[in-house]
Amino acid sequence: MKQIKALLLATCALLLTACSESSYEYHNTYFYPQQPYGKVLYADQESDSTTIISYDNWTARTTADWFSINPTSANIVAGSSASTRVDITTTPNTGTTNRTGAIEVDAYDKIGMMLYQYRWLNVTNPSPAYKEAADGTIAGRTAEFNGTVSAALTTYELKFRVYKDGATLSCDADWISLPETTFSAGAHTVSLALSPNPGETARTATLTLSSNGISTPITLTQSGQPKE
Repeated sequence: MKQIKALLLATCALLLTACSESSYEYHNTYFYPQQPYGKVLYADQESDSTTIISYDNWTARTTADWFSINPTSANIVAGSSASTRVDITTTPNTGTTNRTGAIEVDAYDKIGMMLYQYRWLNVTNPSPAYKEAADGTIAGRTAEFNGTVSAALTTYELKFRVYKDGATLSCDADWISLPETTFSAGAHTVSLALSPNPGETARTATLTLSSNGISTPITLTQSGQPKE
């Protein structure tokens, strides 16, 4: 029995010594905010940003040449974490397809985040109606912006965000009045003044929002008067 007790004590002593001599390591690297479906940029954007939070040194690269990032690496003090802002720089998407790419980060683990730059502007009302490409890729996705109002409605709120000063809004119909036609970078709500539709036939107007060399059409349809 004494031999067994001595052996147990010796084993415990070895375990305690091993625990005291070892150090606990924690590894974690992630993007903030986390966007599991990817980060979306709009056609007139030239800049954006994300944040990399890490407990380890890291290096990053892009998988496409239509955007760049800065910085591309960071050294983290051992035993601590750091939050690093990563600036994203691109050019307006004047092409006929959406752009796709990714930021890939090498740290203790490898992580990545997809980036998409749509070929249309950031219109939120009317909300976009997406049509997926036949091959299922983001590159071929399209969007239409179609609003509908009743014959008697006299106002409609158009909502959008542009990323460049000097954006413009125009309309091809005389039954819609625009309170302003030029906009600075930022979010805007434009209250359109509508004339009631006196006829029984629906009528359609096309508004064109333009920013940084990109134009996006917005369709507004006003229903006709009900037939008696």
